[in-house]
Amino acid sequence: MKNVVAQTLERFDRIDLLVNNAGISGAKPVHETDDENLARIMEVNFAVPFRLSREVLQVMQPGSSIINVASVVNFRATPSTSTYTASKAALAGLTRQMASEYGPRGIRCNAVAPGLVETNLTSDKLRNDPKFRRIWVDGTPWHRLGRPEDIAAAIAFLASPDAEFINGHTLVIDGGWSVAAPAV
Repeated sequence: MKNVVAQTLERFDRIDLLVNNAGISGAKPVHETDDENLARIMEVNFAVPFRLSREVLQVMQPGSSIINVASVVNFRATPSTSTYTASKAALAGLTRQMASEYGPRGIRCNAVAPGLVETNLTSDKLRNDPKFRRIWVDGTPWHRLGRPEDIAAAIAFLASPDAEFINGHTLVIDGGWSVAAPAV
């Protein structure tokens, strides 16, 4: 992490924005989760963003921003995602904590909580698992998945001067999935 920060400072002289967008899944129900699975998911989804934030916060100036990519499952549980849900909930909690600690220094920290986003990683599951599709697509009032552009636009907004007074917030970007009745 120190190397990443040093190289960024060497190239740009400062760091105004950090977007922690790491994430893996592979989660299982709690009773089926071994220590290796737990450690791997918590490491990538929580510990790496924590460590990178820790390094970047040492050099950020007032007006800077950290944006963490959490998940909609912080607000509505889904089957068999115990470690993923826990890791992203921890990241959302860290977001609030950093907003409180570093807000007085003029550094904002927010998060986005995407629903399911249509990517190469999700396309196979959507094609081959009707229950998964029913939960995530049919369960969304707009009957579509998020697109990477949807998430990028929200991140750009939170990083902009238009969001100057937003700090410690997690913005849900899920087409209404988290507030809709579950698909059957």
